[in-house]
Amino acid sequence: MSYEVLAMPRAFELVIVNLIPAHRDRSGELADDLVRLGEVVRADAQRRGGTDAQPPGGTDAQRPGGTDARRPSVR
Repeated sequence: MSYEVLAMPRAFELVIVNLIPAHRDRSGELADDLVRLGEVVRADAQRRGGTDAQPPGGTDAQRPGGTDARRPSVR
């Protein structure tokens, strides 16, 4: 059985955030998801005949201030 919470009192939400640390900051996991999605898109583009597909704007390493080509920057 599963359910989807549509609304809850703010106080209850604060209790959940404090009891379950994984709900606090998911930035790293979301950035990793974006990397994986980019890899899927790149592989699909190559499969369709593209040679070296890049995401719009290039990789992070190609952007000013970029540090890691595998991880999108979170700004």
